[in-house]
Amino acid sequence: MDIQKKELSVTMPVSRINSSVIVDSDAIVNDSKPDLLKIVHIDPTVKISKAEVLNGKMMITGQIHYKVLYQPENASGVCGLCWTADFSHMEENPDYEEGMNCNVSADVEHLEPELINSRKIKIKAVINLDLNVNAYRSVMLPLSVDGDNLQTKICDFNTVSSFLQKRDIITLNESLYLSAGKPNIGSLLKSDVTLCNKDVKVISGKVIIKGEVIVCNLYVPETSEGIDYCSHSIPFTEILDAEGLTEDHLCSVKTEIEENDFSLATDADGDIRVINANIRLGVKISADQPINE
Repeated sequence: MDIQKKELSVTMPVSRINSSVIVDSDAIVNDSKPDLLKIVHIDPTVKISKAEVLNGKMMITGQIHYKVLYQPENASGVCGLCWTADFSHMEENPDYEEGMNCNVSADVEHLEPELINSRKIKIKAVINLDLNVNAYRSVMLPLSVDGDNLQTKICDFNTVSSFLQKRDIITLNESLYLSAGKPNIGSLLKSDVTLCNKDVKVISGKVIIKGEVIVCNLYVPETSEGIDYCSHSIPFTEILDAEGLTEDHLCSVKTEIEENDFSLATDADGDIRVINANIRLGVKISADQPINE
């Protein structure tokens, strides 16, 4: 019996698990802000900064960014407080080998805030981690079998090979001006950033990403104890290099907001009516190449 075989590179799942990590952190109210009476709202955001597979284990590091709104003790209105807590997690598995590919997604599953005193907050967070580890392997597939008194069945299937795995960053720096009729800004309370209307086009060696970032800012006016808000749209078009990529590849482009930072500035008249926005978008480009044989 004669068997003809062909070597094929495949991606094989090694593990797909769900895990969690508990993060305890404290925040001290800045000297420039009033004492804290009651927590009104907490907005947590998780960012994975590094996920690496080593022999027998996977190491994950990241941060939780907190935006807290609170009621001051001896003043009216609402104040804002921001801080970041670092965390790390190790997952052990004897099947893990250095160089394997890992994908990690994270979200906050539970929060337990505690008011220690008028200047200190303690928050216990439970982060849910979705971990997928894959390995690249070579397998030998039979193509044909020759011999006496044999019955064979041939099955055709389409295969693809991984062509490109790339991460990139899009940075948006914009000065956002208040519209006429809006009061001057005393202090920023909370900023929400949303990515929408995304459109992706692949051309020879390039990936063109178009989209729109919507920024909504909640703030305390300069001469009022109330709360006001403003919203802005930031359209963008970015051309990213992707060597060798063509329209024939099976391409997937995922874009997400990684970081954002906002600061106040004055306009030409010296009034605080400008918000400087620095927004970082993370882009993950994955492309497969069909194998036609």
